[in-house]
Formats: sequence, structure tokens, C-alpha cells
Amino acid sequence: MSDYLRLLSLLGIGGAHPGGLMLTKAIYEQESYPEHSSILDVGCGTGQTTSFLKQLGYNVKGIDIDRTMIAKAIQRNKKRQFDIAYMNCSVESTPFSSDEFDVILSESVLSFTSIESSLSEIHRILKEYGILIAIEIITTQSLTDDEEQEILQFYGFSQVLSEKEWVTLFTQSGFSSVQIFDQNDFDLALDEPTTEFDVSSSISQSDYEMLTAHEELTEKYKNKLSYKVFRVIKG
Repeated sequence: MSDYLRLLSLLGIGGAHPGGLMLTKAIYEQESYPEHSSILDVGCGTGQTTSFLKQLGYNVKGIDIDRTMIAKAIQRNKKRQFDIAYMNCSVESTPFSSDEFDVILSESVLSFTSIESSLSEIHRILKEYGILIAIEIITTQSLTDDEEQEILQFYGFSQVLSEKEWVTLFTQSGFSSVQIFDQNDFDLALDEPTTEFDVSSSISQSDYEMLTAHEELTEKYKNKLSYKVFRVIKG
């Protein structure tokens, strides 16, 4: 696990993905899945999204490779008295049966994994005509080799891909349809807080310095990096 992901774990950030919880809410309002649809949140973090989905009546589960994140998700679960199953495992290898879920949600997760392996596993556990919603970073301009290495090393991404490269990977993984959206395609509640924290006692000054470095990189690459919402169908 990269130092950046460790930082997110220590901070206990909910909604760390671009757009935060307000984007997640807007996506699900627009999608309007049938009540009691089975949904898996891969890389669920502290369980912010799964708690929201449970309130909507969905049969939801969450997985994360980070034990601290899972512990914080379970604690959130207890406070709200929700019945949500959380498991400590990777996206690349899950304990679920084939064709188990109607919807799989990945909020800024796949780039931190072996993307091809993760998509293969997601394809396996999705039902026929099931839907993957993936919020992922994209390159909007070409990166130099040094720029790419700086981004990969800081965040621990396996790859940093263009929109076209993402589509290629989805189709190569057996998905039949890929739709692409950005935040302007959704009705966002801009007055709603997007991020919450559940900070661990072991966080240090160097961890806060890494957060500052993240903000500096965000500014440095604001014209070369963005994100898209990919709606991908198995079938």
C-alpha cells in the first residue's frame, strides 16, 4: 500500500474520490436502481457511501484492502445500527460468487490496483447486464516521463490512463457498453459538505506534510489530470 493510501486511512477520509459524496448521491439519483438491488462498493473506505446506499434500501456490501478503513467502516455501521457486511480483501481477488451483484461501485479505486485483474474480477462477480460505475482519474494532456513517474510514485497508481485507454481496458475485459460522464452531467448539491474525517491518534506531522504535497500536486497538474464517471455494462 502506498504512503498516500496509508495517509487516507489514518485521516479516515470519507468521500476522498473526486466529487465526494455529493457526486455519488447525484449518480444514484440519476440511475434510480430498483430497490433492494445488490450493490458492492469496492474500496469502500470508511463506509460513507455504503451507509448512504443502505439508507436508500439497497442490499449493499463493502470491501477494502486496508484493515484500518474496514475497522472504521464497521464502527460507522455500529453507530448507525446498519446491517452492512464489510470484508478486508482486494478488488483483484474477492470471496464472492460469479454473477452475484447487480451494481458494482468503484470510487477512485481501480488506478491503485492491477487494473486488468480488477476488471476481470469485477466482470466475474457482476450479473449479466450488471453495471459498473467507476469514478477514475484520467489524463487530459500528454505527460512527460518524469511527470508520469512523479504521479505514479506519489499516489501509488499502477497506471495513469487517458479516457480512450480506459475505454479500451473496459472493452478488452469483456464489457459491452461504456458511457462516459463528467460532473456537469449530474445535478450536484454544491452546498453539501463532501468530505468528513475520522482521524487516527497515530497520525504525525509528516502525514500532514504529505497532505500538503498532495494539494501542491493537484494544483501542478490541474490542466493535465481530471476525472470521468464511467458507466460500464456486462453483457
